[in-house]
Amino acid sequence: MHEIEKVAELDPLSPIINTNLAVAYHAGGRLDEAMSVINKLIQTELRWPDAYAIRSYGHARRGLRNEALADVEMFYKLTGDECGYKVTRAECEALLDNKEEALRLIEEVTPPIEAIHNPRMVSLHWFWAIIGDKGQFFKWVNWAIERKVAPGVLLARDLRYFPYFDAMREDPRFPELFKKLNLSQ
Repeated sequence: MHEIEKVAELDPLSPIINTNLAVAYHAGGRLDEAMSVINKLIQTELRWPDAYAIRSYGHARRGLRNEALADVEMFYKLTGDECGYKVTRAECEALLDNKEEALRLIEEVTPPIEAIHNPRMVSLHWFWAIIGDKGQFFKWVNWAIERKVAPGVLLARDLRYFPYFDAMREDPRFPELFKKLNLSQ
């Protein structure tokens, strides 16, 4: 955490650095700090879609449905990516304990795993972890590892630190993911 904070001090206006700092805070359970960084980023970079997606998750974690969905809508307005919109909204719905709507949205956008081409689908392992479906989680995270669709270091960071994966860490298959990434757990 300390390293990304130092980098952010060197370039305090960088949207990429601040997005990563907010993600790190979010992963570390420091939601207030994550939201503060994202809100400042949105004030300076109104057209940075990832900031709205990340803030939507923070709002959803706080139970703020209207705010979460407004940020998802802004993400869509900025990107025009319908698939990304539905995946992001499904993740928010899952965080808001509206699992039925979350599953409906994911079914709308999920083709057979072999036919996936949209990079937003890489994050489906997040969705299945939030829902609590270990079978689907391991299916999608293994898919991401096998096809190298996500950088291994970032995937390992997510798996190690994000609270969404807490229930998955108890599964005996979890350590195998790090072996596949050639990283220590």
